[in-house]
Amino acid sequence: MTASAGLRPAPTLVDRVRAYSVLLRTGSVVAAAVLTVVGARLGGGPGPAGRVALGVALVAGAVAFAQVVNDLADVEVDRLGKPHRPLPAGTVGVPAARAVALVAAATSLGAGAALGAAFLAGAAALVGLSWAYSRWLKGTVGLGNVVVALLTSTPLLVGAAAGGAVGPRALTAQLLVAVFMAGFEVVKTGLDRDGDRAAGLRTLATTVGLRPAARVGAACGVAFVAAALLASRLGADPVAYLLVMGVGAGVPTLAAAVLLVRGREPGDLRRPFGLLRLAWFAGIAALALL
Repeated sequence: MTASAGLRPAPTLVDRVRAYSVLLRTGSVVAAAVLTVVGARLGGGPGPAGRVALGVALVAGAVAFAQVVNDLADVEVDRLGKPHRPLPAGTVGVPAARAVALVAAATSLGAGAALGAAFLAGAAALVGLSWAYSRWLKGTVGLGNVVVALLTSTPLLVGAAAGGAVGPRALTAQLLVAVFMAGFEVVKTGLDRDGDRAAGLRTLATTVGLRPAARVGAACGVAFVAAALLASRLGADPVAYLLVMGVGAGVPTLAAAVLLVRGREPGDLRRPFGLLRLAWFAGIAALALL
């Protein structure tokens, strides 16, 4: 038997990069950056490239911070429900994750300061609210879901303000994203019910049950589709917008709503959750056409 027998192989550089990418949830960071650019367009942009780039940095830093502090707060919860996550798995150490969070927050605040006092205040609000969510608000019934919806939709307003001005199209897009994400997050509480219950978190799924939570998610989905179709009146090319939003986002969202009303167990939530993820990306593309 060799000295290394039974020991886990040392992680390679690729393994470390992948672990940090998972920790940061780079997909969410990229989506927030894209929403910022879309917001700049909806605000009458694209506007000065430098200002839009700073807006992207502000948002990306805030979102990255939110993801890391959330994982830091959930280490023990994830040991039960998501042991593959970088922190409980040990592929990223807690001190390193804290350093990443500090860099991300500094990036957001620095970009905000470069854009002006109002943007600095906005960046501070995003960072502060993200921290409060991870520490206190995520374990509240419904309120945590509303906070996430607000944080997720804010990049549109940041982009609009950086690229031009916050007008009706940007505000409408922000509302659509907020309604969609509220339902998305409620459905996610159903998938996370067992881990959240073991950790003592009070969410819709752990307090009122899976079926009522699923119905709330379905109602948000239907409200999103109705509002998204009405928003076509604001677009320069309503036909293209309706095609992408209706087929790409509306159809899977309504299909998810039907499954949510009919489902009974946590396993029944996986398919509608997957449909909502598909609708999310199609919805971002549609907003660019608004």
